[in-house]
This record gives sequence, C-alpha cells and structure tokens, in this order.
Amino acid sequence: MSNQAPAPRDLDTWFARVRALLRRHLLLNTPWLAGIADGPAGRALVAFIMDRPGIEYESREDIAALDSMLAGAAVELPAADLVIERFEHLRRDLPLADRDCDALWILLAPEFDLRFLAAYRLVWDDPSRRYCDEDFVLAMLSPHGPYRVRGLFEDGHSALLTLGLVDMITDSHGVVTLRPTRRLVDHMAGMQPERAMHGSPISLSRGDAVAVWDGLDFAGPLREALADGESGTTRPIVVIEGDRLANIDLGVAQYARHRQVSGAVDTHETCVVTLDLMNQLDEASDPSGPPQREAETIMRLVRQAVREAGLAGGFVQIRGGEQLARLDTQALRHVADLLHAARGFVFLECHPEAPPKLIVALTHDIPGKNRVVMIDLPSRSGREREFLWRYLHQRLGRTPDCDLPSLAEVPCDARTMEHAMRVHDLSRRPLVEVARSLVALNLPRFARRVEVKLGWHEIILPTETLHLIRQVRALAANHEQIMDTWGLSTRATGRGVKVLFSGPSGTGKTLAAGLLAKDARRELFQVDVAALLSKWVGETEKHLAQLFREARTSGSALLFDEADALFRQRSSTAEGGERFGAQIVNYLLEAIERFDGMVVLTTNLESAIDTAFARRLSYHIRFKPPDDEQRAALWRLHLPASLPLSDDVNIHRLGKRYDLTGGEIYKAAVRAAAVTVERGGHRVEVGDIETAVHSLYTEKGRLPPALAQPR
Repeated sequence: MSNQAPAPRDLDTWFARVRALLRRHLLLNTPWLAGIADGPAGRALVAFIMDRPGIEYESREDIAALDSMLAGAAVELPAADLVIERFEHLRRDLPLADRDCDALWILLAPEFDLRFLAAYRLVWDDPSRRYCDEDFVLAMLSPHGPYRVRGLFEDGHSALLTLGLVDMITDSHGVVTLRPTRRLVDHMAGMQPERAMHGSPISLSRGDAVAVWDGLDFAGPLREALADGESGTTRPIVVIEGDRLANIDLGVAQYARHRQVSGAVDTHETCVVTLDLMNQLDEASDPSGPPQREAETIMRLVRQAVREAGLAGGFVQIRGGEQLARLDTQALRHVADLLHAARGFVFLECHPEAPPKLIVALTHDIPGKNRVVMIDLPSRSGREREFLWRYLHQRLGRTPDCDLPSLAEVPCDARTMEHAMRVHDLSRRPLVEVARSLVALNLPRFARRVEVKLGWHEIILPTETLHLIRQVRALAANHEQIMDTWGLSTRATGRGVKVLFSGPSGTGKTLAAGLLAKDARRELFQVDVAALLSKWVGETEKHLAQLFREARTSGSALLFDEADALFRQRSSTAEGGERFGAQIVNYLLEAIERFDGMVVLTTNLESAIDTAFARRLSYHIRFKPPDDEQRAALWRLHLPASLPLSDDVNIHRLGKRYDLTGGEIYKAAVRAAAVTVERGGHRVEVGDIETAVHSLYTEKGRLPPALAQPR
C-alpha cells in the first residue's frame, strides 16, 4: 500500500479523508447519480463533501441556535481527542493495515457525524438504509476496480471480520450490509472495558490486582521461557500445561506488569483479558441444542477475547484450552487463526496436558505467524500452600483461626485463598470451611454435597466389614505417604482411592462413605446421574470429564450412589442404546483409573456391576444385613435417652423380632414418635413401634412378623 497517503492522526483529518473518498466516488459516477445532480439536496451534498457551509444551512437560524446549544454540552459528548487516541491504539495493537483503516472509517463516520449518513443516503437513493453494503465500501476504496480489494471482507482473510470489529448483517430481503460492532463504537466513545464486559464470559484484570502477593515471584518460569519473545513485533502463543494449583493466572498478571515496568510496552498494556472455557462454555451454549453448536460458541468467545485484548491493549488468557480439541479440524484451525491474529501474548492453559490435535492446529502453516512456546508448570504442593497461607496472613495482618497444615490440605490456589479470606472476614465462618466450599464451587451442577453428622462410634457393622473400612480409612488419611513417599504410585496408572460398597439399602454404605471422606478431609459430593446423562452423543462423556476435572482440582470425593445405573455390565452383542451405554462404561473405566482422588460406589445389585471394575478398585466391601445383636444396637442408637419410652419397650426383643436394616430402624423410630404424638400420648409405647414397623413391612410387600405367626 505504498501508494497510499500516511494515515491521519486526528478525527477531523479522518473525516476529511472519508469526504475525499466520497468526492472521488461521486465525480467518477455522476452520470449514474442523476437523482442528486441538481437541486437543494445536490448542492448541500456538494457543500458537505467539499467541507463548505451549505446555502440552506446558513439561512436556518434555528439550526444554528441548536448547534450553539449542543456546543455548550460538548463535555457530555465523546471528545475528539479520546476517539482518535483509542483508534490509534487499536490501529497499532491489532494491527490494522491502511486499507482496513479506510474501510473502517467509511463505516464509522456516520456513527460520529450523522451528516455522513445523510450523504450516503443521497448516494444510495434510499432514505431508509442505515448501513453501507460491501459494494459501496469497495467502490469507495477502489472505484476503477473493486475486485482489487474484494478480500477485504472475506471471512478468514478479513482482519475487520476476524477481530470482530465489523458485523455482516443480512436483512429479510437477503441484502448484506456492514456495521461497525457496537462494542467498537462504545470503546472509541470512551466506555471502560470493565463496564462493557459486565455480565459477559470475558473478564479483565489489571496488573495491580496482584498487589497482595508482592514479594513472591509467580512469573519467573514465564519470563525465563519467553525471554526470546519479548522483543520484536510478534508475540508467541504460550501453551501452559498445568492446573489451577499452579497459580497460572497470577503468573500471567505479574508477567504483564513486568512487561510494563520494564518499558517493553506502553503503559496501557498492563491488563489481562481472560476467557474461562471451563466455567462459561456450558452457560453460553444452548442446552437444548446439539453439540455442534459449541463450535460456534467457542469461536465467538475466542473472537470476543481477542477483540477485547486488542481494544484494551492487553494479553489474552484462555483457561480450559484442552476444550478446543473438541472442535473439528476446520473449526480448530479457524480458532488458531484467531489466536494468531492477537497482537499481544496469548496464554493458553491446558490441563493436564495440551491435546496433540490442538498443537497441530496452532503450528499449521506457521510461517508468517507467531511461534508457539510450551511451558509445563507443576502444581503447588501442600507445603507450598502452607507457605502461601502464612504469607497471606502476614500481609493482611491477620492471625489464623486454625492450624495452617490443616488449611494447606485444602487444594486452594492463591486467588481462592484471597477470596476465602474476604468471605471469612464477612461471614466469620471458619476459614477451612470457607476454603472447602470455594474449591468445590463448580461441582454442584452434577453433584450435591453430602453432610454427615454422625461419627464412627455410631456406625454399627459386622466386625469383618469394620476391619476392611478401617483399612480404607488408613489409606485415605495417609494417602500421600503410602503412594508418594513409599513410591507405590509408580506401579499403577492411577493413585486414587476407589471403593465399592455393595449390599441392601439402609446398611450404612452412604454413612461409611461420608465418614471416610471426612477423615480424609475431603468434601463428599453425591453424583447426580440424571444430570450427567444426555441424549446427545458425546455430551455424557463431556459431563463426566468436567465432573472428574472439578473433583480433582477441588480435592473432593465422589459418591456414585446406585452405581449400577452407570457401571452396568457390557455385552458384546449390545445394540442401539445398550451399545451407547457400553461406550459410557468404557469411558468411566478409564476416567476412574486415571482419577487421583477418592471415589466411592454403592450398589444394591452387585451382579449388575461390570466385572472390569474389579481390578480398578482398591476395595470391594460387602455390607450385610445386621444380625439380632446389631439390630438391637441400632434400636438403642435410634431410640435415644431423650425420647420418652414406655417401660414395656424391650430393645433386645425388637432387635430379635424385626428383620430391619439400620435405615429402616431409623424410619421406624421416627414413625413411632409420630404415632405417639398423633394419638396424644406422652411416651412411645410398644404398640406405637409395632404400628410403625408394620407400615414399613407393608410398603416393602412383606408380612409383618406379628401377623405371620400366632402370639
């Protein structure tokens, strides 16, 4: 574009350039624009494009008076200096070629001066049109041969479309018009990016947002890996392999501030625009639509993030980059082109590692594009997290309300530690409890928290069952020592604790799972199987992947109640829905084997569980119905001393007579108390208990013992 004049540097000069382009267009096309060649409209148009006062305009005193009033309110209107300053940053940071700038200002001029819209409408001979079409813009730029700049608005080649600065709108008649995006106009008019992003999946953070961690270096690995990319006009795409516990976002924020302090960038390039695909993708997608709509959602979000970074002059950070591998090859390459179009650094976080498909797309046809740098960041260990908690308390001048080693067992990153401290200060809830609730924030979509109020002394099981549960308890509580310090994790694919509890309902399986998780200092979440399953192919596997990922990063334990619904036996001759179910089981087998946390499966139908789980489970513990003595102990537990009992209630006789599980005995105790209150009694009598027990037997389709044999 060497034949073009240097780009203007002020708003009036840009307007003059658009008028010059319009003047050339009119001079070359006057024979075909007879409708405006004569009359007041034509004279006013000529006066405008020549930047001269119009004859009719000078004679209108009311218009002049109104202009004077508006001039007094200029402070309320976008300042010309601000508009051109933001455009100059935009032109340099994205970057935009001179031809792109000319085309953009042809579209922007009517947004800042409606006289351009009036002039355009005269040329179009259509007073109802609001936006330019492609042919008009191309004819303005290259009147002797619009085909020469035809690629200016071709999707995939147009910087204006790729960066989301211009929208192509098709009306009901099939006419395609070009419109500068509302976000671009708002940005040039002075809107702050934080306000523009409010309620959107994109967030922006400034370099000073990490001030509380000043003194600690989270950006060291990034500075070391990117030392060669800090000079020049191109910036690499940085693929970071690591999880949330590596404190990647703090490292990126500190690196952005380091770039500004070191003078490598202008002062405005101190922000980071973050797109979290893991937390935002499912909210932005249409849950009623097919999975292929996700490709459009991902591309729209990535385009928006790149555009916002260009407008704000910052870096792009994408969490959950491994989700991009779900796209087909064409869509993935399109996303790669969007990332390469970013002017600043692009930090792409992948956990646990970057899919090869993603790397191939990023490096496809790499000449002329930014290079790709890969960094592996390890997670912060428990000892390092303890140091971070101590440092945070010292910086804030606080005294811990609990011992720091226990607090460090909660898998928090530094950002979550800050949030936990703020919530703790406001609510005065124990800091450990707040931290655990925050790290499990994303799990409730597919699971619900299980709260256990009883203790080990209140669980009544056979001796051999309790012996095995104590072993699982020791393994879970000392997992790091057994698997890491003693090196047993090197012999297996997964190093987690996986247990299957089988047996009738009400025998204490869920209670035992809750107590095991409590001893391991983990939150227990019961998986909602109905929320996991989807009619769309691939959606169930996606939900399971998200569930295990969130459980891993939050350090939570998972409970699959009635696991036979998911982990059923596979058949080599299965067809249709059964074959689809077998695919889910295959995926679950691999996911559980790789999972490093605690998984407890419970089932009432042991025979329905797939046998391939046997070698992937740490333990399989069978819960048997209680015997006479255990039932008596359960009656004693569920009929506490605070409950008024008649003297004729014999606990030992109840345990011997009624064949009930622990859960059923608890129900019988509650129902007996309700019967007592309903009849107006003050003490629970034997008849009340018998009435409650008989109702339970009837519900199960069984004959109560009192009616099965004579007294």
